[in-house]
Amino acid sequence: MTKEYAWIVTDGIATQPIVLKENGIIPDYLNGLLGIRPTISLQSPQYKALYNKFVTKYPERRLELGGYVLTLYDSIKVFAEGLNLYFQENNFQPMEAKGFFCHQSYVAGRYQNWKHGVQLLSALKRVDLDTGMTGHIQFDEVGWPRNVVYDILNIQNQNFVRIGTWQLKSNKLNLPYKAIYFDHSDTAPTSKPKTLKGSKFICGILPLKPFIMEKSGPCEGKDCYTGYMIDLIERLKSDLQFEYEFMQPHDRKWGSYNSTEHDWTGLVRQLIYKEIDIAAVPLSVNSDREHIIDFSFPFMDSSNTAVLKASKSTQNNFFFLLPFENKVWFSVIAMNFIVTFFFYLANKTSLTEDRHPMCTL
Repeated sequence: MTKEYAWIVTDGIATQPIVLKENGIIPDYLNGLLGIRPTISLQSPQYKALYNKFVTKYPERRLELGGYVLTLYDSIKVFAEGLNLYFQENNFQPMEAKGFFCHQSYVAGRYQNWKHGVQLLSALKRVDLDTGMTGHIQFDEVGWPRNVVYDILNIQNQNFVRIGTWQLKSNKLNLPYKAIYFDHSDTAPTSKPKTLKGSKFICGILPLKPFIMEKSGPCEGKDCYTGYMIDLIERLKSDLQFEYEFMQPHDRKWGSYNSTEHDWTGLVRQLIYKEIDIAAVPLSVNSDREHIIDFSFPFMDSSNTAVLKASKSTQNNFFFLLPFENKVWFSVIAMNFIVTFFFYLANKTSLTEDRHPMCTL
């Protein structure tokens, strides 16, 4: 964020400043940020009732009852009241949700309207709540809220501070307090957004099909080139209203570092020495070039892929033998026979068998 501009965030950020915090606090570099949020009266009976109920049930989470939660509370309350009006007008008949999703409601080449949608929207527009956290909630025939009041906020000393209000009915901005901007002063920045209108750029190019191609035959200046990059520059020129001319490097090289001369070549050298403003070419990005020049967002990714013939998979019915080598399995089998033979000899030669025949199994 620069000091030349005033930066403003919407109520999606201002109602939950936790998204701006780092290590639990709003960083110092955000001092001067402006924002808006729906005005919430902390003295209203409905807020006090909700606060007491919330704190009683969740005493350790009282700080979570902020602007974002309260506007969400109003939204749910409006929707519930709209549903109540709808069901009252339709004798509490259940809604049919068939074909509610877009991919299900596309029939005969067109989307079918949800048959309850128009009535439900009409009921929502007629909601009238004077107990909303953001004040009296009403809607016009289009569906815009009628009684909109916003707080104007400013981050000062790493906290959001209310410096004024804005009301829809009167279309009036009331700022009793001065805002502090990023330069730590109360003087509003006067810088205007920068424009390229009327500027002229020298674009460095090198022929490479199909991006840049030289025409054969008589031509002059930038009319001697065609291709994707030329069309892209022409479109940018039309949108941003600038002028340009082309220049090719004398050595006709893209640009690499010459360790002997300790200098760069080609288009990269022209950029370094400001002979050109832009290299309007499909220039490959590498770490060496990134150290000395800035690249725009890539418009094309290119990569090399190795393709190998897939090997045929065979099923081994004796896969359970694979954990050990064959000699290990042969050793196990041999040991079984040897141990069995020794047990047999021990059983035949044992004196216990003759003296206590009932003890043998």
